[in-house]
Amino acid sequence: MAVKKANTTESEMSIHIKIDSPNLIRKEVLSLTIDTIELLKKLRAFRDAKAKKINLIKDLRKEVGDIRNLTKDLVVQNLPMDMEAVENLPTFRRQREALEKIEKMRNMSEQRWASFESHLASDISKEPKAPPRELPAQRIRETPKDKPKPRDKLEADLEALREKMAQL
Repeated sequence: MAVKKANTTESEMSIHIKIDSPNLIRKEVLSLTIDTIELLKKLRAFRDAKAKKINLIKDLRKEVGDIRNLTKDLVVQNLPMDMEAVENLPTFRRQREALEKIEKMRNMSEQRWASFESHLASDISKEPKAPPRELPAQRIRETPKDKPKPRDKLEADLEALREKMAQL
């Protein structure tokens, strides 16, 4: 049997295609790549947060179990205490003393701020107001030292793609 050949022209056999605006397509590809990298970074952050949440839940369950064990070990006959006995415990006494010291310091600092504010108000009322000076505008140049260093490969790729996109 003979193999039948189809009638094809040379233009149909060509694998090259003319693109009217290659820069536009290149920009679109780069912007889609940037979006993809950002989505991958968000996915990584989500997975890390999920793993951290699972670890925290495990730690919480362990701590709750420890609390249950400690409450079982607590001697029941020491529990019914009156308020005076509780307040005289060493830890509560130290906490109460610390709170009293903090309150005294807060009152002293409030008095100091009030006197400082009154002093500033009197100084401001005595001085004549000068017109504000205009400073010459300074242009800040971005140097390579100012750019933050990428933390991982995804961020480095993202930065390189942004630079390519800026060049187009």
